[in-house]
Amino acid sequence: MHFQPDYEQSYIFRIIYSFHMPLFMMLSGYFASSSMSLGIREFFPKKFRQLLLPCISWGILCWLIITSGLIEGRFHLELKGLFTGWLGIVDNFWFLKSCFICYTLSWLCYRCGRYKVVAMAIIWVLCTMQGRFFLDMMFPSFLLGLYLRNNQWLQNCLEKYRYVLYTIFIILLAVSLFMLSNEIYLVKLALGLSGALACLVLFQSTLGKLQPKPTLERLARLGGATLGVYVLQAILLEYILPHYVSFEAFPIVGIVFLMPLISFVALFVCFGLVQTIRLSRLLRYIMLGEKYQK
Repeated sequence: MHFQPDYEQSYIFRIIYSFHMPLFMMLSGYFASSSMSLGIREFFPKKFRQLLLPCISWGILCWLIITSGLIEGRFHLELKGLFTGWLGIVDNFWFLKSCFICYTLSWLCYRCGRYKVVAMAIIWVLCTMQGRFFLDMMFPSFLLGLYLRNNQWLQNCLEKYRYVLYTIFIILLAVSLFMLSNEIYLVKLALGLSGALACLVLFQSTLGKLQPKPTLERLARLGGATLGVYVLQAILLEYILPHYVSFEAFPIVGIVFLMPLISFVALFVCFGLVQTIRLSRLLRYIMLGEKYQK
């Protein structure tokens, strides 16, 4: 999408961005149950290593590349540019910072014992009063994933009434796209959550029921490289390639066919880069947040 001018106005962009980050955060919450029982001495060092350390490392690398001009294919390191551009690190890879905050807030709520639901509701309200890291959307999405993992009854209901869920998502999407209500918080939240749930249920009702096969097992290994792939594709498709590639003159039909192809190529290129980074114990620790094994 970043290869097009005014891509934020396209329907494809608006459809994808209506639910893709709530889906990311819901899946993060879905696999967060074990972290909720960790003690303070284990929780914060672990989550800092897994989420914030890669964010800082990649952020500094991108900051140096962008401010030095290497992204445009030239080199002109200026101290003034370094000092005035450092604030970009704050917003780079915001989803990792948001994920860390959602983990922390949920962990604190679990420390409230039987009042954890009340604590979650209060924090949710507070999240809607600020605009940093999209916590008004991300925190409830994380909580939904956390709740869904431990509630088989709800999972069965979603599976049973999946077509109702798909219909709700399509209706909310149409309302958001054509009735200019995409800035209404409750509509955005309902759209994001229903889209995330629809994706999860669609997966569970199709690929989720297949018996493990060699091809699926190989593809599943990509999941172990999620953080690295996510960061690298953002650098590749959002920062670097848009300086050299433009789809401005392409017809929409050609773009629709090209985008999946570019996405698959980028996915496997990034996965290959992650595997290369993993060859170094130090790099896999500071860039991917994985344990440093002696």
